Amino acid sequence: QDNKTSDLAYRTGFSHNHHAEVSGSSERAKFLAGIGYLKNEGTLRATDYNRFSFNINGEVKVLDNLNVTGRVYYSNTRTHSSPFGTDVSFFRNASLAPTAKIYFEDGSYAPGAQWGMSNPLYSMSIAKYTDKSENYTLSLGADWTILPGLSFKPQIALYKTNTDKNRFMPAYWNGPSQQIKTREASANHTEWSHYQADAVLDYTKTFWEDHNFSAMLGLNYTERIIDSIEAAGRGATDNITTVNGIAERTKASSSSTTHKMMGYFGRINYNYKNKYLLTFSARYDGASNLGRNNRYGFFPGVSGGWHIDQENFYPDGLKKIVKAKLRASYGVNGNDNIAAYAHYGLYSDIVYNGITGQLPSQLQNRKLTWETNK
Repeated sequence: QDNKTSDLAYRTGFSHNHHAEVSGSSERAKFLAGIGYLKNEGTLRATDYNRFSFNINGEVKVLDNLNVTGRVYYSNTRTHSSPFGTDVSFFRNASLAPTAKIYFEDGSYAPGAQWGMSNPLYSMSIAKYTDKSENYTLSLGADWTILPGLSFKPQIALYKTNTDKNRFMPAYWNGPSQQIKTREASANHTEWSHYQADAVLDYTKTFWEDHNFSAMLGLNYTERIIDSIEAAGRGATDNITTVNGIAERTKASSSSTTHKMMGYFGRINYNYKNKYLLTFSARYDGASNLGRNNRYGFFPGVSGGWHIDQENFYPDGLKKIVKAKLRASYGVNGNDNIAAYAHYGLYSDIVYNGITGQLPSQLQNRKLTWETNK
């Protein structure tokens, strides 16, 4: 045989993307709804990505000074992936000899010299690797003009993702003479939930024509929960590809992680004729992943600006060409990007000489606090 390896392992993948939407409006309401389908074929054979999505956005004018908005989004994806890493899928496959046997006389796939250098058509037809995910977004908000220049904007939202990863490797030939019958199977389910609530109060006012003032107060609450469960084993049958068919368990674990943050923030802006600018801002945030005595941090900021190009001494010929502004600022930023339980004292299991016990895996640190940058 004289085979072109690239034609065996790779293909010209096609992409199909379809989307339809409908919209409507009246004097007091409007909406937009859409539905979509995407299918991408991978360059590597037997790999693909499929996504179905749906969304609807709406806005209702409940009162002359009150608008309510809502959004719903849903997507469902399914991915078939390669059982090999990049090194095998794209590097080793290219080194397969063009005279390698691809088909047996009965038309079935020949396995190749060994699994890592196998016939791509054989290996792609054996492994069953499937990923599925569902994504939800739900949000509800309002815009209430309480008084001229004074508005209140609350919003609540939920973001949720469910992911399932299923792997099964049936009995396969590692070369022409060795059959691997471990039949490994694994399953992983992860649920990621993000809850958020915001409320912002805005005030804008111009005094004596030239003095512009605005102020904003708000609060933000977020809660992120990640739940995961995983199981794996070997000894399944080619007819039962899920973990309930395994004869020997090799892994079983679960985890649940919660992170919460509560924050209050504010900002004051003032400018005179849009020439001299001054801003004060501040945040007061608390995070659950920090030490009990240091969960809250205060982060202020101040800035000032001067539009030189609006001064009388600035050449008229340059005003339309070069904008000139001086600005100075100072502020403190906070960062809590650490593990959810980094401040706790933790223990882990250990087996020594056939005896199961526990030993410290993380020391307690109640002083763990915000990382700040100025």
